[in-house]
Amino acid sequence: MAKVKRIAMITVYHSLNILETAFGVLPDPDCSVNIVKVAEVATDSLEEAFSLTNHIDSNWTNNPEVTAVPGKHRSTCVGDVLEKDGQKYRIAAFGFEKL
Repeated sequence: MAKVKRIAMITVYHSLNILETAFGVLPDPDCSVNIVKVAEVATDSLEEAFSLTNHIDSNWTNNPEVTAVPGKHRSTCVGDVLEKDGQKYRIAAFGFEKL
């Protein structure tokens, strides 16, 4: 039986209160209510998932590694949340904060 290689996925959530979270006001510290799923990214790197969900040279929803939830999306930014292997991380000004 051939082994099936598991593709690592990171789930990307955008904050519904981006101005509050970007400035450190955390009405939902565990990020369970004020976020919405916007994409799945085929990577095991938080940094790569962040980069691939930003409008840099083109609309990020067109990146082949990204499966976006239908709708209009902004770039991923500080205050948004990435989930890897069941663990959530908030995007901080420098790096990622484990939640």
